[in-house]
Amino acid sequence: MSERFIEMNEVEIWDEFRSGNPNALGFIYNKYANDLFNYGYRLYPNREIVKDAIQEMFLTLWKNRENLNKVKSIKNYLYFSVRRKIIRDVKNIGQYNSLDFNNDFIIPAEIKEDKYQSLLLKIDQLSSRQKEVIFLKFYNKLSNEVIAEVMEINKQSVYNLIHDALKKLKQILTVLIF
Repeated sequence: MSERFIEMNEVEIWDEFRSGNPNALGFIYNKYANDLFNYGYRLYPNREIVKDAIQEMFLTLWKNRENLNKVKSIKNYLYFSVRRKIIRDVKNIGQYNSLDFNNDFIIPAEIKEDKYQSLLLKIDQLSSRQKEVIFLKFYNKLSNEVIAEVMEINKQSVYNLIHDALKKLKQILTVLIF
């Protein structure tokens, strides 16, 4: 049955989901759950809270599917939704101050250990929002417009966060490349 959805575009899949097709729900979940977990875990590194947030988000979407608007990108909508859900859940347990985007970025194996440590130190100096915007931009290949929607900030703030983060990383990246 999922072969049918592979041939469909996202608008059609979302329409199937909204009309109550449980196979569309399964397809969407299977396609995006791992990416959502990786993103959510970087927001708040607690596996159980993130897994619960994702499952509760999908359950809420399913319950409210008939009232959902059309979307151009399911992935972008889900990133936005899971981010809001995790932040809400973390606030509810009184842990909002510990919300800090995790810097477990994938670093190429060719980088020597001393340079790797320097890069990690530089990444660690980035603000939580800078780490998040770098992750969304370069690891998930989201556009600045979508990042603004997901993070609930304006587009200029996205540009500024990326610019400031890259400026901070520029020194160490230049050393690593050359």
